[in-house]
Amino acid sequence: KSACGVTVNQEGHFLVADQVHNKLKRLQEFDKNGRFTRCIPCTKNPNAVTTTPTGETIITDRFEHKVHILNADGELMHSIGSRGTKPGKFYNPAGVAVTNNGHVVVSDYKNHRLQIVDPSRPTTPLRVISQCGNHTLKHPFFMFVDPSSDNIFVANNERSFVEVLSKDGHYIRSIGTGYGSSPGQLDNPCGVCLHSSNNILVADTRNH
Repeated sequence: KSACGVTVNQEGHFLVADQVHNKLKRLQEFDKNGRFTRCIPCTKNPNAVTTTPTGETIITDRFEHKVHILNADGELMHSIGSRGTKPGKFYNPAGVAVTNNGHVVVSDYKNHRLQIVDPSRPTTPLRVISQCGNHTLKHPFFMFVDPSSDNIFVANNERSFVEVLSKDGHYIRSIGTGYGSSPGQLDNPCGVCLHSSNNILVADTRNH
């Protein structure tokens, strides 16, 4: 009813975060041809979803202020975080991605920052990022990690840029020429992903 995040797992199946379906919050899985394969009941408000090379599924829950890690059978293994502003805590976490070395990158939406977390030591983030070059982060949203470079691409929603960071969180560059409706300009970008052609696709929300 209210599909939000989507990713592709190691089998090439689509996982969709379905936020509001008769108040049942769930992930739905579809095969390569779009056929439904299974439903995974989950947290109160699944938002972003990604998978790891070893088959785990990671989802953000914006209103529980947590990141949940599920095993290949969809069972909860453990959760990261709770509501707060200190490092290791989240306030409406939105996007999530995984680097090649297994670190989890979370866009901490209402804290206006990214946190890079080692799941084995989740209470102490490896890095907290609130500045990208000349831009502060303002409501960072969905993101992805480029598997070839391990760079992080995140939609800097209210700054109207896509920020590119190294796997360690160091600023590389910004994509877009700023706020506006002309080609190359963005207005509250929300989603971002990598096309098979290696081009970057951006969901330019308010430019429809």
